[in-house]
Amino acid sequence: MPARWEAKDPADAVARGLELLDRPVREELARACAANECYTGRVGAVVAGARRTFDIRNVPTERGSAGIGIDATEVAMLRAEIRRVGEAHRRTLDQLATGVAIFDGSQKLTFYNTAYRALWDLEPSFLDQSPTDSAVLDKLRTTRKLPEEQDFRQWKNQLHEAYRATEPFETVWYLPDRRTLRVVTTQNPEGGVTYLFDDVTERLDLERRFDALIRVQGETLDNLTEGVAVFGSDGRLRLHNPAFAQMWRLAPEMLADRPHIEAVIGMCQPLHSDDDTWQGLRAAVTAIDGREPLTGRLERRDGSVIDCSTMPLPDGATLVALHDITDTVNVERALREKNEALETADEIKIDFVHHVSYELRSPLTNIIGFAHFLDDPATGALTTSSANISAISPPPPTRSWRSSTISSISPPSTPAP
Repeated sequence: MPARWEAKDPADAVARGLELLDRPVREELARACAANECYTGRVGAVVAGARRTFDIRNVPTERGSAGIGIDATEVAMLRAEIRRVGEAHRRTLDQLATGVAIFDGSQKLTFYNTAYRALWDLEPSFLDQSPTDSAVLDKLRTTRKLPEEQDFRQWKNQLHEAYRATEPFETVWYLPDRRTLRVVTTQNPEGGVTYLFDDVTERLDLERRFDALIRVQGETLDNLTEGVAVFGSDGRLRLHNPAFAQMWRLAPEMLADRPHIEAVIGMCQPLHSDDDTWQGLRAAVTAIDGREPLTGRLERRDGSVIDCSTMPLPDGATLVALHDITDTVNVERALREKNEALETADEIKIDFVHHVSYELRSPLTNIIGFAHFLDDPATGALTTSSANISAISPPPPTRSWRSSTISSISPPSTPAP
């Protein structure tokens, strides 16, 4: 406000006819005085160049009127701030998936968010009328949206105990449409109650499925013939199946405290003390970078053979699988030894055939040559009996030169079969 509109004192203000209130307010005051009525209102005015808020009270008298103006600037600012905070809270609550309903001390609905209305499928026209808590419950019961209680009146009275409680109360509602609600009631400082409705149907269903999956996985691991152990990223044993403990002859209490991989290796070394294999297994379990699967074979002191493999898991853990292949290895060894024996027998057979063939080749060659010689026309004609005798026995020494020659090239006679 310009300085010319500021008065030095009340006398100066009266002398110059300065007004504090705006024209519309003065006109309204004048109408109230003319009607001999009191005027009460909150108006704005500029004082010392700043906008201020005043609570005006004007009372007509016989000689005029008497009025008072109380500076309510700070009160108005606080109320505006509270109003802004309340609106911000309302906008925030409208974005929540949890249904929120606030009832005042007289059990009338003063606030509800979008999730609350959608949860119960209530019309905004009904909720905007500020119905009572009992009216809302009765309407929900009529539409079969509340838990089916044998004594509804007693159940509702127990619910309304929250208006006199000092601590929050939590309960679970199982609705007829198979939904499950987690309901929390808290008392407001002004005496009312705030209801929080959280639909936990999906969460409970997921928990049930997760528990069932864990049980199935546990039963599966417990009934595997392979030994399975899972080590966490810290190198400590997370879980194992009975086959793992039986394979290394470990008592359950030895593995109950989740021992470190170092301790597990120490327990297993009496059956297998190959340090290189254990060092590789330790590196696969405790490595941070470059976690690659590892495979190996362990031949223990008791004669058993175990295939070992590791698999890095997404959460930083490592799966160790042990498979006892002693029977397979023994069968493989037996088949290999049998195959070697068969190959040796085959070589002996071949050598025998070669030897027999060599021993029979020379006599047979001589016999074939002798037969060709007898069949040669140059030797002359032979009688049937002579031919048979010549074929089975050498000629006597007294024969002619031709018979001697034949005898000299033929083998000793053998008796006819």
